Amino acid sequence: MILEKIIEFMIWQIRRNPELVETVRKKTKEIFKEVEGVIADKEALSVIGRLGSNQECDVAPILGAKNQVIFFTKSTKFITTDTPFVRFNPSGLEDIREEATEIYFPLASNMLLVLYGKGNKKNFHLLNDRKFIKEINIYMAKKARNHVFGSTKEHLESIVGCIL
Repeated sequence: MILEKIIEFMIWQIRRNPELVETVRKKTKEIFKEVEGVIADKEALSVIGRLGSNQECDVAPILGAKNQVIFFTKSTKFITTDTPFVRFNPSGLEDIREEATEIYFPLASNMLLVLYGKGNKKNFHLLNDRKFIKEINIYMAKKARNHVFGSTKEHLESIVGCIL
């Protein structure tokens, strides 16, 4: 039940993702290239608004079909960004429907939801591997548009220093 609510919250965050908004806007403008730009923008916002709320745009089953693990840590903290829904696929195909696409979504400074593969595994794990947490934080920081948020100034400086 809790993971289903988290997935609903993730969908809300996906709708707010600037990268998604821009992609949908570009695709909509391609479709409506003969029509006034305002119509294309309204249609793009309509598509984003329907995301997760009807069958043609429902991503909840796609997310729910992935294995789900919540990592929590007692020491090193996770960061978040202005793009908190972060995808990773070693092949470069970051479509959420791809089985190899992993999704990272920070829930709190000490909790991170990871969706991966295909299956119905649901786990909750203590993670204190500082190197692994830093790798995840660096990857999430690289995906930020403008802002990175963390628990302390020093923590943020150590992450941002690795991507500059």
